[in-house]
Amino acid sequence: MNELPDWIDKNVIDLSATQLYQHLFNAAELNNEEENVFYISSYENGIELVLSKYKVVESIHLFGIESNIKKRFKGDLPFGVDFYFSRQKVHNLFGVPKRSGGGHRNLLLGFINLWDKYYFSNYSLRFEYSPDEQKIVLVTIASLALESNFDVRLQ
Repeated sequence: MNELPDWIDKNVIDLSATQLYQHLFNAAELNNEEENVFYISSYENGIELVLSKYKVVESIHLFGIESNIKKRFKGDLPFGVDFYFSRQKVHNLFGVPKRSGGGHRNLLLGFINLWDKYYFSNYSLRFEYSPDEQKIVLVTIASLALESNFDVRLQ
């Protein structure tokens, strides 16, 4: 497994000295689009960090599809997952997800892709799928502190 899940709940200042951080975020700058939320985006490497007001990593977005702005993340995904895994293959690997959603149209956001979320001792993994469920378009590694119910640690 790679080291990205270990970044959750760590201060970005401490992480900035690591070789992986320097490789992924060499020239990236801290952005503040919302009050008390900061972003460090390296779209050319297909990754984005979401930070608390204290600059602690709350979540990591790994992009599985390319656009005009974002490239696909080329690094290793947790547990050997690949963006070309289907939803069924993710279910075969991790079992029944603790949470699922999406698969419908929203007036403001348009189509919401299907997603599944799995919980581990220190973080959650959320997989968002293509409309045909044949590949992963986004992986989010997130802090359990973002969960409205901390009892997920006991599940």
